[in-house]
Amino acid sequence: MKVTELLENENLPIFRAIYPICAEAHKDQKRKDGKPYMTHVDAVIEGCLKAKACIGFSDIKSIDMILSAAAAHDVLEDQPDKVTLKELVHIFAKSAIMYEPIRVRLFEDAVQKLSKKLNGIKTYKDYADYVSNVKLNEISRIVKIADLKHNMSDLSDGNLKEKYQLTLAVLEGRFV
Repeated sequence: MKVTELLENENLPIFRAIYPICAEAHKDQKRKDGKPYMTHVDAVIEGCLKAKACIGFSDIKSIDMILSAAAAHDVLEDQPDKVTLKELVHIFAKSAIMYEPIRVRLFEDAVQKLSKKLNGIKTYKDYADYVSNVKLNEISRIVKIADLKHNMSDLSDGNLKEKYQLTLAVLEGRFV
């Protein structure tokens, strides 16, 4: 399923509210290959949707939460002057069909864990600390796995690809 189809799905109100905010924030950003940055965000969203872990979530509210976190996974780090965590959490809470504080907190925690910087300030002492924290939240773990898989698809062999492969193994529980 493509992002354009997801944006038409009325059962995904949070995703439909958060995605345009993130798209607007990333609109002038490019990937290293020159493509619009949102091509990466869309690939991560689609990767989450296809992930076995996401399929394990049978309720649409959880899928809405995962796709929303995927849409926001880089925006706080890359565009701190355009979107804040507080704004994303407010949009999430306002857009939910039924306000559920636990889901709001899970989303906030996931997006926070996925951001290596908040308000321009480094949030982890090193990459290992970052990965350990991402692994603690199932939503951030699912999103980061999709993020790594897409990022690795653009890499040739080398140190960065090896780092991502090891991170992927850790997040998938194949290496502890």
